[in-house]
Amino acid sequence: MSAIRSWWGRYARHEPRTLLRTGLTILVLLCVAYLGWVRTRTGQMVDIDLFSRAQSVDAALAPPAALLRRGLPPVGAVAVVLLGLAAVRRGAWRETAAAGLVVVTSVALSSLLKATLERPYLGDLGYVQNTFPSGHVTATAALAVAVVLLWPRPRPRSVPLTAVAVCAIASLASVIGYAHRPSDTIGSLLLVLLVTTAAVGVFPDRRPVPVERSEV
Repeated sequence: MSAIRSWWGRYARHEPRTLLRTGLTILVLLCVAYLGWVRTRTGQMVDIDLFSRAQSVDAALAPPAALLRRGLPPVGAVAVVLLGLAAVRRGAWRETAAAGLVVVTSVALSSLLKATLERPYLGDLGYVQNTFPSGHVTATAALAVAVVLLWPRPRPRSVPLTAVAVCAIASLASVIGYAHRPSDTIGSLLLVLLVTTAAVGVFPDRRPVPVERSEV
């Protein structure tokens, strides 16, 4: 736990070496997720098994999950626009630029990867079209990160915690709603984390990190 806190302190201060190491680690995990889950028979078997188990929880959950999956990105976009306007008014140009970079780059890379990556046929393990990573989860996660970046400091702990919860809900809804395999959603989250790390490296905030309010 102390090691994690130490790392987070360095990451929050946007230390270049920590950002570089973190970014490389996330990139490796993203590659492993694709190569392991999509391009191996064992990975595809595990993925489709998890996919089937999630869908067998309750078939009645599929329609609301699909609706939630489609609804989260527009809601997040509205929140980002409102917070972005407020950030511009108070002169928070660094945060605004970083948030914009996260959203635009994440969505663009997600579309590019899904169009160019291949899913080899390794047996009757579900539909063969490549869906890695999930576009909806990528958009939702990127918008959630943008909300955190644009929120006025000091940020209540409820803000990043809510962002994490939204990402988890979007991922679960995509799987339960028959839209994506679990690997697709994990790939999306790793992609957004990678872009976020790059964005805060490009637009670092050298101000002292304030103590966050503990109240919700």
